[in-house]
Amino acid sequence: MDKYGDGIPDTTIALTNKTNGVKRTMMTSDDGIFTLPALVPASEYNLKVTRRGYADWELPSFDLSVGETVNFKIRLYADKVVP
Repeated sequence: MDKYGDGIPDTTIALTNKTNGVKRTMMTSDDGIFTLPALVPASEYNLKVTRRGYADWELPSFDLSVGETVNFKIRLYADKVVP
């Protein structure tokens, strides 16, 4: 979401886990929503969110347990452009 709480469409979501070889990339919906179903329970997942004109957001390590659903409210901020 942006600083006003609106979803940001066409934002790149990259989920990786070096331990079990997971690498998934997708784009957010028109409402800024994404879903990554059927993930293998494991530790050390990495989630990175990128969108042109915004600073990147990253969660470098999180665990996922059996049957767990994880919801993220990710706030992106506009890049500061220095003249």
